[in-house]
Amino acid sequence: MKTMNAFTIGGMVSMFSLLSCFSFGKVQCAGCTVDKAYRNPQALALVHAAVSGKVDEVNRLVQGGADPNYIEEGAVPMLIWTMCAQNKKGYEALLKAGADPNLGGTGDGYTSPGVVGHPFTRDSSSRVHRGWSATVMAAAIEDPYYLRLALQYGGDPDAKKGEAADRPLLKASYEGFIENVRILLDAGADVNIHDERYPNYNAAMMAIRSYGRYDIVILLVQRGFVFDLEGIWFYRDYPVSEEMRPYRDTVLRMLKERGFK
Repeated sequence: MKTMNAFTIGGMVSMFSLLSCFSFGKVQCAGCTVDKAYRNPQALALVHAAVSGKVDEVNRLVQGGADPNYIEEGAVPMLIWTMCAQNKKGYEALLKAGADPNLGGTGDGYTSPGVVGHPFTRDSSSRVHRGWSATVMAAAIEDPYYLRLALQYGGDPDAKKGEAADRPLLKASYEGFIENVRILLDAGADVNIHDERYPNYNAAMMAIRSYGRYDIVILLVQRGFVFDLEGIWFYRDYPVSEEMRPYRDTVLRMLKERGFK
């Protein structure tokens, strides 16, 4: 009975912790509002300053001992908070103060609308996934500013953070962000990167099977993609928009030149 009570109490505490993350606030990230981002008061003050774009306050707090890489169980890094807030000043200030764009967290959940993902989905299903680093999240945001800066400050273009497809190049390809794909390839991302368990989790398949982005596939093949040319050919009749049809024709022509029939 005592054991059962302990489990029951533990479950109630866990549930309370989850619910306590929700509060009225202007910025939401990974299912939490910014006023509940961290339990540590110093870290909370720093993230508040960052999401508000108060650069001088960010610098003052860091100089006073606040850690821009502070993290707690169930939380996300401060850099991710600034992206959820879409505050470029705060994002850059944290990077300049030493925030690590490769740091992952364990928070998971929805953000404020309009942050992450394709325009078709980001107003209703914008979310941060468990394990994401700022670099991975930046690849899934249409504005390339965040990705460029993450890479400039040491972000890993091949980072594996989170689930199978949560690598920068795969996220950018899946969401259809060709500029982010180009930025990652220019930064040295492995064009043939894929998940070992799920070979279909490669950049070309992500681009085709999400939004039929054959323009991205052309770029990938031009940059040396060879991992799954058979898969591209297999999906040669995959439905595409009128806009993408000429790009698909170009891709098929490129494959025919490589011997596909």
